[in-house]
Amino acid sequence: MTEPLSSFAAFEGMVQAIGLTLLHSLWQCAAIGLVAWLALYALRNATPQARYAVACAALAACCLWPAAQLAHALLAPLPIQPVAIFSTPDSESAQATATNVLLPPGTLSLDRMLPWGVALWAVGTGAMLLRLLAGLRWVARLRRSAQVPSDPTWQRRLDRLARRCGLSKIRFAVLDDGSPISGPLAAGIWRPVVLVPAALLARMPVEMLDALLAHELAHIRRHDYLVNLFQRVAEALLFHHPVVWWLSHRIRLEREFVADALAAEVIGEPRRLAHALAELDRFTPHSPSLAQAANGGHLMSRIQSLLRPQPRTSTAIAMIPVAGLALACVGVLAYAQSSQTRAPAIVTPKVTVGALSAASAVASAARSESVGTYALVDGDSDRLSMSGSTDEIDAIRAAQSRIEGDFLWFRRDGKAYVLRDPATLERVRATWAIGDRRNDEMEALSAQMQARSDEIEAISRRIDTTAAAHEPSPAMQSAVDALHRLAERQAALAEQQATLATAMAADASDEVAMAEAEGRIDALDAQMQTLGAEMESLGSVIESESAKLEADLAPLAAMGDEIEAATAPLEALGAKMQMLGSEQEADMARVDREIRSIVDEAVAKGLAAPAADQGK
Repeated sequence: MTEPLSSFAAFEGMVQAIGLTLLHSLWQCAAIGLVAWLALYALRNATPQARYAVACAALAACCLWPAAQLAHALLAPLPIQPVAIFSTPDSESAQATATNVLLPPGTLSLDRMLPWGVALWAVGTGAMLLRLLAGLRWVARLRRSAQVPSDPTWQRRLDRLARRCGLSKIRFAVLDDGSPISGPLAAGIWRPVVLVPAALLARMPVEMLDALLAHELAHIRRHDYLVNLFQRVAEALLFHHPVVWWLSHRIRLEREFVADALAAEVIGEPRRLAHALAELDRFTPHSPSLAQAANGGHLMSRIQSLLRPQPRTSTAIAMIPVAGLALACVGVLAYAQSSQTRAPAIVTPKVTVGALSAASAVASAARSESVGTYALVDGDSDRLSMSGSTDEIDAIRAAQSRIEGDFLWFRRDGKAYVLRDPATLERVRATWAIGDRRNDEMEALSAQMQARSDEIEAISRRIDTTAAAHEPSPAMQSAVDALHRLAERQAALAEQQATLATAMAADASDEVAMAEAEGRIDALDAQMQTLGAEMESLGSVIESESAKLEADLAPLAAMGDEIEAATAPLEALGAKMQMLGSEQEADMARVDREIRSIVDEAVAKGLAAPAADQGK
């Protein structure tokens, strides 16, 4: 019977650790999300690479912090819970520490709810992982169904672009007309491939398709397929937290901006990539999120970024407030660590308890194993101070319902006893008060940290309100829409030029046809120049409206400074909280030893009586 019980206890402990980790992940991810939002705001004028790095680091922290806490909980002997300290009186190793808590009836509802929460999390995570596997199989089927074109022209063009990106051995494959994919995409980790729908090859001008291929090669060079896979795993494990989904969305958005910038650098013409994206937008996007497609992200923002790049703040300068926020988070981390302190285990020999009379049981207790769970019960209220296993709550409450006045309940050799001697109870209260004083100090410090957190939250609400009140103006939105339409018209003209150029190359001997085609190309050039001038004018409108919007949002920078000032004291408070946590751990261990010594002394004097005989 020992091995099954031990296995069940280990499983129960693992479920408890996972449940508490999920519970703590709610505030941990929220704190990381707040810091990430502030950092991304501080880096709003920095390069997309900087914002991408911040978002990736924040998502990694959302996974690693709970993972570290879970590993610590599983590897350590036994965690201290806010309500009571778990131990097993009949096990070979019992663990105890002292804490003073208010335990009215029904306090243990959290213990009963945690397994259900873990079960729901397991079901949700399993469903998300199955969805991930289905997506991977779908991409694998796409790769198998793709055909290598018989004409090596496109493979040579892809190889030439790949060399500019510092890549080699990238395979080009074509999807048939029945494929649900509307744009080119890159897939694969060890043997990456660029998949292009056959319909796109037929409709897209060669120069524009080159720009889209450069975008896909940028994804391959940056290993975005692998990073996206890690994102999906993080979403599956922490699907319950909206911060994880928000960070993942920001990563995908910034990833597209980074790939656009790299592709524009490779082809040397940002405008051509912008036109290619506008042309691709005519196709209905159905690309899977597991593969990196060129038409991902906020398309109009990407086109505007390529056509009208904004001045960038130096990343080193922009990282200064980010570093300040990171330092402020050290205080919060220290506070979290102080709440997870552990008491040393007290090893006791295992004994077999036989049937004893009331008198012999008390006498035998003085010669047997040390005290297990104990609780100081207040006879005038529901308050009790307890150390040990919460499984004993029902037995303690039952004794409280029968016995009048104050008493100390404890279990020894598998039997429950009570101490009602006033002098002994007074010594126990005085000893327990040592830990109470340290608790009061920590509660006062926690109140200060909470006040700072409330202040930061209030400033964050002001930032949200200010940002929501200053949306892009109708003039700016109208200019952006018009720019989109002009880009589509320009793309259509470019397609006509490409068609004429192809026809001229096919029939170069017909001078009359050549002259006619050249005239039509010149006319198309004139139209494109006119459209270009209109786009320049719209760009000026967008730039002017953007300047107004930036001026309206200028107060946000001051609010960011307020948040930085409010978070500055958190580091010192966190360090003090950590120090108090260490001192409290030492105090609790000393209190526990002294109380057990008092109980042993009282038992030796014959002051203890079996709990079952009291109150009858």
